Amino acid sequence: MRHGYGVCSYADGSKFRGEWEDDCWLQSTADPTFTRVHGPGLSRGIAGEPSIFVIEARDELKNKRMNGGDDFYVCFENSDTKDNTFAEIIDHDNGSYTVRFSTKVAGTYTCSVMIGADEHVADSPYVVKVLPGRPFPRRCHIKGEGHRVAELGVKACFSVEALDRFGNAVFGRISDHLPLDIKIASSTNEICDFDVAETQAGHYSVTYTPTEAGYYRLTVESCGISIGRSPYSLEVRTKFSPSSGPNECVNKVTKEPEISDLPPNDQVKLWEQIAQQEYVTLDGDDGGWASTDEDEKETAQERMTREHPDVPIITNLEDLYKVPLMQKVLREQQRKEKAAKLRQMRKRFEKMEENDVNMDSKMPHPPENSMLTELD
Repeated sequence: MRHGYGVCSYADGSKFRGEWEDDCWLQSTADPTFTRVHGPGLSRGIAGEPSIFVIEARDELKNKRMNGGDDFYVCFENSDTKDNTFAEIIDHDNGSYTVRFSTKVAGTYTCSVMIGADEHVADSPYVVKVLPGRPFPRRCHIKGEGHRVAELGVKACFSVEALDRFGNAVFGRISDHLPLDIKIASSTNEICDFDVAETQAGHYSVTYTPTEAGYYRLTVESCGISIGRSPYSLEVRTKFSPSSGPNECVNKVTKEPEISDLPPNDQVKLWEQIAQQEYVTLDGDDGGWASTDEDEKETAQERMTREHPDVPIITNLEDLYKVPLMQKVLREQQRKEKAAKLRQMRKRFEKMEENDVNMDSKMPHPPENSMLTELD
């Protein structure tokens, strides 16, 4: 029986170092210097999507490993937060390994491909850029005083900051993925003259000049989806006359406000509050009144419950002791159902056998030899 370290040669000339153990040859483990790592996930990825690359294990003679079991692990470190995340490694048991890594935080990561305790594989560590995803309207932000307060006849401005589904800032051109639909209107007037400019930093700059004082509703949407907390209540204030003296301005501020000086009521906000109260009255609570995409997203437990309705769900940990009893009852029920099916099958076969016997008894028998002699 062969035993010990040696070289195994094949007919094509390839040689593999390894050990003979119980007359079975075992190839040497992966060599970190000659092991190869390749795939798009080694250079860049997208937040929320898996980054994938492959590890191709090779031994000390640069031959590809023919089986798995090597002690690889892959760690991603965020360069800003220094948070570490370990990737998932799938062993295909043929010398190749698939590495999957997913994160919701965009940024620069250091990818360390290791074997054993602290040996880097191939050219590890690698620098991986995780880019933000496409702009997600409900996560985008609207900034600037121009979406809340403006002055009559004076140019007002606000900006729209593009963020992806996970809150990462989106850079570059965003007009293809985040087209804006803006409407500024009151009960008597609508502001149609506004300018939308896109910057290279993933922002929109919106400017307009109000022509009439009052309360407006500012709606900012993209593909029918509200951006930020749109719609907003916008107040256009009257500008003080430049000919007014300082004493007159002081008097206007310090004197008791008259009814005519008070700002008009925000009727849009008032009707929205009335509608919400009616909704709560009919439904019992305000759940679903302002639901977000995260609220509507199905959780893993909800999906499991929907796909496997026959699996019991334990909501109270005090009932955990009942699981073995329930499993015992289910096994007994399955045993009884199986026994009942076997009895039905046995009865069916016995009836079929009885019918065959009856058919044989009714069929005519061939004549005996004596009867054949008489016929001759």
